[in-house]
Amino acid sequence: MQTFTFQRSSKALSVHVEGFDTSVSSAVLRGVRRTDLLTAVARVAIDTQLDGLRSLIKGISSRGQAAAKMAALAARHENTRVLTALNQAADQEPAVQALFNELLDGFVAELAALLEKLHLSPASARIDLLHALLVGLSVIDLATGRKNYRARTKAALNLAFDLLSGKKT
Repeated sequence: MQTFTFQRSSKALSVHVEGFDTSVSSAVLRGVRRTDLLTAVARVAIDTQLDGLRSLIKGISSRGQAAAKMAALAARHENTRVLTALNQAADQEPAVQALFNELLDGFVAELAALLEKLHLSPASARIDLLHALLVGLSVIDLATGRKNYRARTKAALNLAFDLLSGKKT
């Protein structure tokens, strides 16, 4: 899994990729815009994230398995860091925002496919709820490092799938 961190100032773009720090000054980038470099790195990050999600969803055949695999995904801090960095870059660069929207569309499509696979309605509100829950749990796990967090995340996701299925809890 690739880790990207972006930091932008008026004179340089710093990119951290898998243990390598690179700071590119405006002088070095003669003819290459920082936005182009940032967009290229974001493209790789987005493709990597979507490929990982597709792979994860392919192996799911039950709600319990979905909760367990999604809890494991939420505990992968490198993914959360990549998405947080992309979020920050998207806030600063319209080209990256367009790519981030592509990432969102990909997540929505994959979560819809997952809900259908689990014989649950893939209504937009259900997809948004599941997406928001997964993102929120990922950020909380990264920020707090609480004990038993994976178990707590799995329990929250199991509850969400139960509620989406109409099961009384």
